[in-house]
Amino acid sequence: SKDAGATEAGAAVAAPGHGDGESDLDEDSDDDDDSDGDTEPSLTEAVLSLLHMPRDVFLVFIVQSAGWIAFLVQCFYWTSYVPEVSFKAQPNTPEFNEGVRWGTLTMAAESLAAFFLGYLLPLVNHKLGTRRVFYFTQIYSMLVIVAMLFPAVQTKWGSMAVCLLVSPLSAVQGDNAYVLVEECVRPRDRARYVAVLNLSMVIC
Repeated sequence: SKDAGATEAGAAVAAPGHGDGESDLDEDSDDDDDSDGDTEPSLTEAVLSLLHMPRDVFLVFIVQSAGWIAFLVQCFYWTSYVPEVSFKAQPNTPEFNEGVRWGTLTMAAESLAAFFLGYLLPLVNHKLGTRRVFYFTQIYSMLVIVAMLFPAVQTKWGSMAVCLLVSPLSAVQGDNAYVLVEECVRPRDRARYVAVLNLSMVIC
């Protein structure tokens, strides 16, 4: 009857998102929220959101920023570090040029490894959890980079090993952080806080 149909519709509106059997009305409501979240925030809104981040988003932002510092420092200085430290060469010498070529090769190997790891990442996230994979990879990668301070690692093949061991950071850095932010906030706020997360790269 009409009254029964109205009662069912009212119940669906009153309890959205609970249980596995969500109604079509709930899905439509979620779609509306998602469409609101797709609106691109202005730079001012993104900057102001830095001051009002939820706790979970703030933690992801801090860890993501530390990850970008490590990743970008490696990108900018690796081809100078390898010839000077691993090859013990001086600039403008054939040995230095050889070290630059080797450093470039190690970074290419890191990118290739991260590319293939990216295909495995959804499976690993499903098995271990997106949050756990994100934080573990950040800590693990920092320890690998710190290991470069030890002379035993400052060798030709040590530089290759470091790049390959750090490659998971490249895959996780551009994936898990954004998934975590989308899980932490309401759909209509997702675009704003994803923009805030992108600011971590600019700030670093």
